[in-house]
Amino acid sequence: MEIVPVNFGLKYRPPKLGVEYHLPNDSSAHFVHEISLDFIEPNSDIEQLALSLAKEHSQYLNSKLVSQA
Repeated sequence: MEIVPVNFGLKYRPPKLGVEYHLPNDSSAHFVHEISLDFIEPNSDIEQLALSLAKEHSQYLNSKLVSQA
């Protein structure tokens, strides 16, 4: 199932990345998928973290639709 992300949000307590998305055949219904970020440390390598999140949540962060930059 392909997911089309349309917006992103960030929560600080608890730390989460929210991905608002819709399904290709129904752009009127939007959903939110939350990705926990509570494992991030102050000295985390941000580039490695972004790659790891993109890999682990590739259904929501598809590199064809979401720039890795």
